[in-house]
Amino acid sequence: LTLSPFWAGLRKYQTTVAKLPLVVYRKAADGGRTRATDHPAYRLLHERPNPGQSRAAFFEFLIKEYYLHGNALVLIRRDLNRRPVALHPVPWGAVEDVYLNTDWSKTYKVREADGVRYYQDADTVHVFHFSHDGIRGVSLTEFAAESLGLHRQVLESA
Repeated sequence: LTLSPFWAGLRKYQTTVAKLPLVVYRKAADGGRTRATDHPAYRLLHERPNPGQSRAAFFEFLIKEYYLHGNALVLIRRDLNRRPVALHPVPWGAVEDVYLNTDWSKTYKVREADGVRYYQDADTVHVFHFSHDGIRGVSLTEFAAESLGLHRQVLESA
C-alpha cells in the first residue's frame, strides 16, 4: 500500500465524505420532514461525535477503516436513559471476533486497553464492504488481490 495514487484517492474520498452534511430528520404529520435538532443523534452526527474527535476526524477514520479493512465499527455510548451521548470509532484490528447470534444479531469481541469486552448490535454501528459471509467485510485491497488472482488464473489456463 505504498502506492501514492491509492493513498491520494483514499485521502480525497476521506475529506470529501467528512464534509458532507449529515442531518437527522423527523417525519412531519403531512408526510414532509423537519430537522430534528433536539434528537440526541443530531448533535453527534452533525457537530461532534465524541469529546476527543472533530466530526471530520471521526469520519476520516471510519472511511480509512472501511476501505483498508473492509469494516468500520462504531460504539454507541449511552446515558442511564439509553440515549446516545457519544460515538466512538473502533480500529478494526481491535475487533477479535464477530459472533452471529441465533436471532441473526451480532456480538463483537473487542480488545480494549483494560481487557476484552463484548458489544451487542444495539450498541454498535457496523458498516462493511464486500463480504463473503454477510457478517464481516473484505478489505478493498484483499478483494482486488482476489480478483487479480482469479484473472491471472484464467489467463494462465487459456
